[in-house]
Amino acid sequence: MKMLKRILVLIALVCSYSINAQTVDEIISNYFENTGGVENWEKIEGVKMSAKVNQGGMEIPIEIVQLKSGKMMTTINFQGQSIKQGVFDGEVLWSTNFMTQKAEKSDEEAINMVKNEMN
Repeated sequence: MKMLKRILVLIALVCSYSINAQTVDEIISNYFENTGGVENWEKIEGVKMSAKVNQGGMEIPIEIVQLKSGKMMTTINFQGQSIKQGVFDGEVLWSTNFMTQKAEKSDEEAINMVKNEMN
């Protein structure tokens, strides 16, 4: 008898919890509402991220820019030089060769990988 009561209480608790649970759509809707609204999110044209990496006691600033159009670029400032990595114009991916300090076009596999990430 006690076991039956425990099972019934457990079922009642589970049912009441699922009734009060938010759906995924409600959570997303609340998030957009609390962060300025969907209209303002749609106006965003790009994102700029700044970071610092500590390597061997040196602090290396990094800046990543990604645009809505699919273009992106990473800039690394190292020992007074500004090095561009992963520069993507929507069609071609370019990176700086650290040995020659010259821009090099990436192979098709890398370009396709970036295109897939942008979608």
